[in-house]
Amino acid sequence: MRKLVKYLTAMVILFAVSNNFYAQALHDIDFEPNGVGADWNWIVSENDDNPPLEFVANPAPGGINTSATVAKFTARQTGNPWALFLTSDDGEFTVDATNAIIKMMVYKPATSPIHFKIEGATGTPLELTSENTLVNQWEEITFDFTQVIGNTYNQLVIIPDFYERPGEHVIYIDNIEVPDGVVVTLPEPTTPAPTPAFASENVVSVYSDAYDDIEGTNLNPGWGQSTTFSFVDIQGDSAMVYGNLNWQGIEFGSNQNLTAAGMGYLHIDYWTPNSEALSVFLISPGGNEQSVALVPPVVNESWVSADIALSSFGSVDLADVFQMKFEGNGTIYVDNIFFYTGEPGLTEPAEAAPTPTIPASSVMSLFSNAYNDVNVDTWSTDWDEADVADVQIEGDDTKMYTNINYAGIEFTTETIDATSMTNFHMNVWVQAPTATPSDFKVKLVDFGADNGYQGGDDSEHELAFDLNSFPGAANGEWLTFDLPLSDFTGLASRANLAQLIIVATPNTVYVDNVLFHSGVTSLEEVANVVPDEFSLEQNYPNPFNPSTKIRFNLPEANNVKLSVYNTLGQEVATLVNSYMNAGSYEFNFDASDLTSGIYFYSVTAGNYSSIKKMILIK
Repeated sequence: MRKLVKYLTAMVILFAVSNNFYAQALHDIDFEPNGVGADWNWIVSENDDNPPLEFVANPAPGGINTSATVAKFTARQTGNPWALFLTSDDGEFTVDATNAIIKMMVYKPATSPIHFKIEGATGTPLELTSENTLVNQWEEITFDFTQVIGNTYNQLVIIPDFYERPGEHVIYIDNIEVPDGVVVTLPEPTTPAPTPAFASENVVSVYSDAYDDIEGTNLNPGWGQSTTFSFVDIQGDSAMVYGNLNWQGIEFGSNQNLTAAGMGYLHIDYWTPNSEALSVFLISPGGNEQSVALVPPVVNESWVSADIALSSFGSVDLADVFQMKFEGNGTIYVDNIFFYTGEPGLTEPAEAAPTPTIPASSVMSLFSNAYNDVNVDTWSTDWDEADVADVQIEGDDTKMYTNINYAGIEFTTETIDATSMTNFHMNVWVQAPTATPSDFKVKLVDFGADNGYQGGDDSEHELAFDLNSFPGAANGEWLTFDLPLSDFTGLASRANLAQLIIVATPNTVYVDNVLFHSGVTSLEEVANVVPDEFSLEQNYPNPFNPSTKIRFNLPEANNVKLSVYNTLGQEVATLVNSYMNAGSYEFNFDASDLTSGIYFYSVTAGNYSSIKKMILIK
């Protein structure tokens, strides 16, 4: 394994792996200052206070090992027999006939079993055991992994002294001969999780620097998990790190009666560079446990605050909770786990909604600073279940709905004739969804030719969306709904539209740029035939200056995000972020505001994702 490529985001990592991963030979991790391994982020675990892996002068240079620098592992007497160290630089390598024999040199004060394990990626984990026969001199140990030829892995785990030690042992390791592959460094949080603002008397804390935690809590019980556990300091704030998560438990120091304590919510802050699934469980005695799925944090790379109503854990006895558990995959940073009374703290968008660019002549606006609005009688009827307020975000007028179940917007005095319009558009911002489902629904109601409610010719249609699968929902981004009016199939007519009804599971919703339009945008459907499979095509022309066309195919309707990134993995443009019907689409991307260079564009639609490279030359 060798550090060939370092990119900052997983999407660019995917590109690097797919384009640089060729036949593999063997390579030595030599721990030399200018060599391989000394600058890796090695994790020590199950070793009492987990002293870090050190890189020191060779204690016995000569013979089979003339290296200047070696790795030093201090096995505590109070550590577990299986005290270990492992790589955390997730990079893939494939075992084949040329590299299946892994070797390493050890220098030990006693004979004892040595375990070497490869795991992660798509391969079934395999752990092999050998034993040194020499004491206080270098010896080469061999592990034969031929039984997993063809499997792909991304992590090395070494247990150098697997037995009950009579005292502290210092073990030296060097020249680990392993498959040479593409290794990338995963991004890490550079800022701590948000500091909680709840009063301590309203909190029962499991893990947080802001509060006193439940005394005696075991944050890393041995439940047979393969997850690696460690702590990290982020600007003075401690967080837990779950590496290669499958599951990870927490045992409270005492059983908690959350009902008597008046607790209503569970709060968790989490950050991930690569996880695609994460759930949290509460557990009461008798095997009663219930999970709640958190937002799938795919390439999130920002702190997400989850506030989960305890009522969501229906099968758990909230008067007797003694454990909790996380399940998922990838690497997860976790902080500020606590129960609290009251309502979740409200947040608001950091930026105004994106300004529409559709020509005014093609727009019929209900609410937008970009256009002249038609008359709307009310943004919250007396029969709905919502509170609405007018707020400004960066000087932009915005509607803020709180305590929302459903909101009724009426324009009955002057109904809208949207016959000539093709799309309904609105921007929506919600607090990051914390449970499945997290519904958002849009309903249009037409009063018919008599222009009156329940006149016998009314018609309506509602479209529903799950915000958990909507690109950007978890990242505090504005969501763009640009819905073809033809999708509202239940509308017999669009000549007398009188009501817009939005239904939302999130408690707070911000709304802006509510309008109908028939304008030509940069995105066009280019074929009437539904494609058989998802695909992202190479942009044309490429290289380009200053515009190029990006085409992609959707075999089914889905929430779609089309984005452009620079070589640092920074998103420089969001081209599409909306629900779209099945079809083939083409986006005319104008890069006039960007500098010359290499860029990457990606499409995400449900479980589909793809990324390609393009070159801008000015």
